[in-house]
Amino acid sequence: MELENLILNRVSTLATVQGAICAVCTLPVLMTNSTPERRIKKLTRKIKRNPNKASLYLERGNVFVSLHYFDEASKDYNKSFELDPKNEEVAKKRLDAIEKWLKTP
Repeated sequence: MELENLILNRVSTLATVQGAICAVCTLPVLMTNSTPERRIKKLTRKIKRNPNKASLYLERGNVFVSLHYFDEASKDYNKSFELDPKNEEVAKKRLDAIEKWLKTP
């Protein structure tokens, strides 16, 4: 619950980036006709209904990375990995997020 409140608070303070394409954006973000912030809110609602679905955490983590919120992305990737430890994509995304976070000034 604390993480969900943090996410919702963070999302509500984000500036709208309508139509912007970031080099780290992922296909689910680009395929929607919404801002990353709206995508995060939608995924958060889906996670509340399906808290054991690893793919939702992975997808939300990807959106967080597109916004350079590496800490939140890492938490979602960790949860996704916890739910599906054999998913190689999650392991790679976790490492990518950590590397990007370390390079952020």
